[in-house]
Amino acid sequence: MEIFDCYHGTDGHFADIIIKEKKFNISEKESEWAGSGIYFFISDDDSVQAKANALKWARRNRTFSSPTILRATVKIENKKIFDLRKAYDQSVFEYYSEAYFRKAATRGATDPRIRSLLEDASKLDCFIINKICDEYCYKVVIKQSHIIFESITINGFKFTKSFVSNSTIFCLRDSQYITDLEECSYG
Repeated sequence: MEIFDCYHGTDGHFADIIIKEKKFNISEKESEWAGSGIYFFISDDDSVQAKANALKWARRNRTFSSPTILRATVKIENKKIFDLRKAYDQSVFEYYSEAYFRKAATRGATDPRIRSLLEDASKLDCFIINKICDEYCYKVVIKQSHIIFESITINGFKFTKSFVSNSTIFCLRDSQYITDLEECSYG
């Protein structure tokens, strides 16, 4: 059994509803970072970085009037975790990704949905992660990523995404594994 302290950035209004109803909205866009699920930040070292990333994410969303952090404790069996920080899980992802690409590319030249997946790495990654999670009954995806928390443009140059990760994302596909949920302070 694994236990994770996870941090979710949201608006204060939504935080109150989430805590009261003990229910999150599932993110299901076709270009999610780690497939469909509830998104959190985690950190192996300490909770400070994960909290900071959750707050930066909430502040990045310009519609949030009062950025808030929720801390959730997630208890889950190791066999239900697809951890893309680990070599074996990376190789599974790579195998499925290449196999799907080869199959889709040979027949997808005229299908706009397949074409869209093949031309957008984030959509293809999300699609493949969802397929793997469905097939192997994974309930958590852990993935390192670089997130641009603030848009920076100086003299016409826009800060672009790096290949070096600055966050560990924890995508929970089923809220039943949350054992504790509370609003937490920034510090």
